[in-house]
Amino acid sequence: MVVILLLGCGGQKPVPPKAENYFPMAAGYEWKYSSTEINYVDSARAETTAGVGNSELRCIGRKPMPNGREAWALHQYTKLSRSPVQARASRDTAMWWTDTIFADQPDSLVLYWRTRDDKYPRTELVLPLRPGRSWNVLGGKLWSTQATAVRQEPVKVPAGNYAQAWRIEDSTTFASGNPPVRAVRWYAAGVGLVRMEMESRRADGTRWWQIDELVSAKTGK
Repeated sequence: MVVILLLGCGGQKPVPPKAENYFPMAAGYEWKYSSTEINYVDSARAETTAGVGNSELRCIGRKPMPNGREAWALHQYTKLSRSPVQARASRDTAMWWTDTIFADQPDSLVLYWRTRDDKYPRTELVLPLRPGRSWNVLGGKLWSTQATAVRQEPVKVPAGNYAQAWRIEDSTTFASGNPPVRAVRWYAAGVGLVRMEMESRRADGTRWWQIDELVSAKTGK
């Protein structure tokens, strides 16, 4: 579930990052993330298994979608191994897959489409961010997410230290009755998404926790 995302890209001319720009857009921008998934047998988080992986997002410009609209296109490359030991031992135990997602920033909304065939976008951010600002993201009749901007706070990731990152808290519920998923996202000005944590439980009672962290970014900042 790496990066469902979340960042903008593309364009013929780079857009200079601004202090309030949490959605930088320009052709050639890149983001690299590491991902760690930990499974627990109970709420005490007694670790049982872990998975590691990494992903890359590359801006390739504005591209048309079937609905006739143009949006910024992102190529996503993801590598995942269910075991850190396997990941270190052999590349053959990992999987690579690619995908293209689309994003745009009309007015105060940051929107994304998981595929070019999606009829409706999902709202990633509502700008300007301020404490207590909330919005809903609907996944048709299948799920819904309530997102809330909480505050600015420091966050440390492999890419560096960000003193004023915005903390966004999400709660996703499912019509199927599956356990809710809670997530926290941090965005840094001029960079975009720098960290995300997701947590939930499975039907058998085990819990999982996933952490995605920015390793490096090329955003013109």
